[in-house]
Amino acid sequence: MKRSRIWLLLALLLVIALVTSGCFQIRMFKINKKSIAAGEMVTVRTEAYPVSMSTVDTQEGYYFLLIGYDNIDWQGSSQIDADGNWGGPYNKGNNAALVAFLLTAGNCTANGVDAADMQASFEDWRVVVSLEEFGPEGATEAQLGLRNRTQLYFNAPVSAAEDQRGDIVLFSGVWDDGLFGGVDGTPEAGETACTGMVTFSVPYTD
Repeated sequence: MKRSRIWLLLALLLVIALVTSGCFQIRMFKINKKSIAAGEMVTVRTEAYPVSMSTVDTQEGYYFLLIGYDNIDWQGSSQIDADGNWGGPYNKGNNAALVAFLLTAGNCTANGVDAADMQASFEDWRVVVSLEEFGPEGATEAQLGLRNRTQLYFNAPVSAAEDQRGDIVLFSGVWDDGLFGGVDGTPEAGETACTGMVTFSVPYTD
């Protein structure tokens, strides 16, 4: 087998290992209001849990939420792991290089959906990513059932009118920076795995 094919196979196997490991997957979200008026804020609570419930099948990394939004204004987010179940709360940031990487075809697929295929449907994109690596590595069986909560905040635009809506899509995932010994702080092929995806709308009222 040619060396290039061997490296491709190894990269694929490592990505599969990331996806099936104990990295976090968004499983629940809750919106605190059924609808909002122009200028009003809505809170989206996300809850992520380990993909695997095995204490020996775990993976640490930078947890992220890739966020696409359209006709709704971004206001900010809470810290990641806001409840402190996984050693947090953790400070977070945006990362333009990570956003661009995840929106490249094949780099972020969850639930059979490639984020790149969704890009044109949402005007704005950003990522909320932890500034520290963490995860269920070395977790107890009881801890594996605990949530990793992050809250997101959006405002209806001042021009929002009844019968309009704001659209949001979220991809959860993990970034194992430097997995292949590359440049630290630069996402590279095989270092990221998207684990879950949800999409929803927030209706506007007068």
